[in-house]
Amino acid sequence: LVNLYHFIVDKGRAAADASVAADVSRDPDGAGARIGTAALDGSCAACDAALDLFVSLYGSAAGNLALTTLAYSGVYLGGGIAPKILPRLLDGPFLGAFCAKGRYRPMMETLPVRVILDPDTGLLGAAREAARLATAG
Repeated sequence: LVNLYHFIVDKGRAAADASVAADVSRDPDGAGARIGTAALDGSCAACDAALDLFVSLYGSAAGNLALTTLAYSGVYLGGGIAPKILPRLLDGPFLGAFCAKGRYRPMMETLPVRVILDPDTGLLGAAREAARLATAG
């Protein structure tokens, strides 16, 4: 997201809010969160454009993977980013890019897409598998 923001600003595609630009320069480690927040609250055009581009790329990649694996049961988006940008996933270009697979579009439109909201899902799955292995042998 930070690289996309810099691309948008450097190419003059959208204007950066001065306070956001200062925060991004001052705190590179927190830049992604600051850009995401500014995009979601509508305070920075460059952040908004960067998040839209990110969401579109995310949707396209998720759609490619779903098509490659024929994920008829659905696609589950996990990790820390998806829940934080949920409003943009629901309202933005994510689903358009997810479904934009040419003649496969009708099939892609039937695949459920879900966002995992519990941050401990990966840990819970690993614990379950460890317990299964411990009892199996």
